[in-house]
This record gives sequence, structure tokens and C-alpha cells, in this order.
Amino acid sequence: MNIMYNNLCCFEILKHWSITRVTGIDSTKYLNSQITVNLFNLKDNNHILCAHCSANGKVHSILRLFHYDNGYMYIQRHCTTELQIFELKKYSIFSNIQINTISEYFLLGVMGMHAKNILLLYFNNLPNHNSPLIILKDIIILWFPEPIERFLVICKKNDLFLIKNFLLKKLIPMVYDKWLFLDITAGIPILEEKMSKKFFPQNMNLELLHAIDFNKGCYCGQEMIAKIHFKKTNYKKLFCLIGISYDTIDLFSTIEVFQNFQWKKIGKIFFIFYVQHNIFILQCILKNSDFMNCIFRIHHNKKSKFFIF
Repeated sequence: MNIMYNNLCCFEILKHWSITRVTGIDSTKYLNSQITVNLFNLKDNNHILCAHCSANGKVHSILRLFHYDNGYMYIQRHCTTELQIFELKKYSIFSNIQINTISEYFLLGVMGMHAKNILLLYFNNLPNHNSPLIILKDIIILWFPEPIERFLVICKKNDLFLIKNFLLKKLIPMVYDKWLFLDITAGIPILEEKMSKKFFPQNMNLELLHAIDFNKGCYCGQEMIAKIHFKKTNYKKLFCLIGISYDTIDLFSTIEVFQNFQWKKIGKIFFIFYVQHNIFILQCILKNSDFMNCIFRIHHNKKSKFFIF
């Protein structure tokens, strides 16, 4: 685990995320009617996590959204993009809005103890706590504080080539998904296509991540999401487990916990992250309980062994 979580300064091209752009005079009004946050409160120099849900409140996709050039851009897992855009366009026929994936932009994650100082050798300015997003011509840079300081650079191919060549002289390129690992460590749910439309945003801890606004007006799925919140009926929570399995692990497999001298089924696997040597980190949606010091296993894999991460 030290290999994954050390503060080694490094960079990584993020290939499993996509970028979508939303433009048009109705873009704010229309997007605001679809997502779980209030866009009228989003500042130009900030980015925000939110969810796009179905009419019954189940999450289609998790988005990282920000203002861009009189419209918006958002980042999501590539595998959920097609479904999410299809659902987003369903009600757009009477709105002046254009929704398109952006293939000419690339994502570059830069992280580690000296990432800021090294990037300042290339850029004159960087985002920070007071301004988590800056735009430098065609380059967008997002700042993340958790679990370590890191930067997400969004740029076109020519800029990517120049920045990458510069970073190769200063940093170590990653061959594994360290950025994804840091997202998981920060508690951000990683939603894959297979898990789309299966859980409410509160089940994924999105309320704790300030990705739901309960004071805004109506949006898709708002009735069910608000009902769960105000009636306090969220009985599931996202947990992160780490452990060993020598067999294949599948999404939505059943997780069991050993309590009161017996194994009990208490939830499902939400996301699987391979670390090394049969070690895995699992994001799981489990019944909301105190599992500290408990042992977990995968139902169909009795020899697996996991603990709270």
C-alpha cells in the first residue's frame, strides 16, 4: 500500500474519464433542472461534484462540473457517458441547448508533495483553496485538496504533448491508476456503467460530499432524494474495504460481515480497485452500521478477507 499512497510527485494521463460540454442560452436553467446541485450558486472559479439522476432518484452518473466559455463542462467516467448524455437530452427538445462530448481535450493528473512547485515552473498561475479552478486560454486546471494536493490539467493535444515532455524531466509517469486511488481515498464514489441507476445519491455518500443541494428547486429525481433526506430513511452507505482475494471479483457481488459469531449479508460491491498481489480495495454499498474492527468477505469467495480501509 505504501507504493500507492506515498507522496511521490508524479503525473498520469487519465484515459477512463470523458469531457462533455453544454452550451446555449438555456444551459444553466436546463442543467439545473437535471442535476443535484444549484448551478446559480456555482462560482466561475470553482468546480463541483454532483449527480445526474433518473426520475425515481437513482444515479445515472457522477459529474465534476464547472463553468466554461458561456456554458459548462463536466467530467465523468467514460463508460457512463453514452447513457448519461442520452438521458440528459431526453427533455431538451424545447430548450436552446447543445450537449456534446469533447474528444479534443485530454486529462492529465499531477499529484504529490512538490507538484505545485513543479507546475509553477511551467504555468504562471495555479488554482488553490480560494480559486479551485483557473482557465489559461485553452488550458483548464482544477485543484483538489484531498487526500493530498493534486491538480487536474485539461488541455488539447498540442498542449498535452508540451506539458508531458516538460513533466517527464521533473516527475515520474505513473503506469497505474494513482489518481483513481486518490479519488477513492478521498471518499469519491467511482460509478461504472453496470452500477448506474441502482442506488440513490445518499447511498454513495454524495450528501456528505456536498454534492446534493436540498434547498434548490425541482430537478430530476428530487422528490425521492428529498424524501430520503427529510424522513431520514437512508439505510445504506458507501464503505471502503481493503483485503485479499485469490478469485475473480465481480461488481454487485454480495458482501458478508462476521458479527455475533455468524456471517451476515450486508451489501453489494460498488467498485473494484486492484492494488497488487491479490490485494484489492472495494467500494461497497452496505447497510449503515458500525463495522469498525469487523471482518468481511465476498459471499461466493469464502477465503477472501477484507477490513475497513
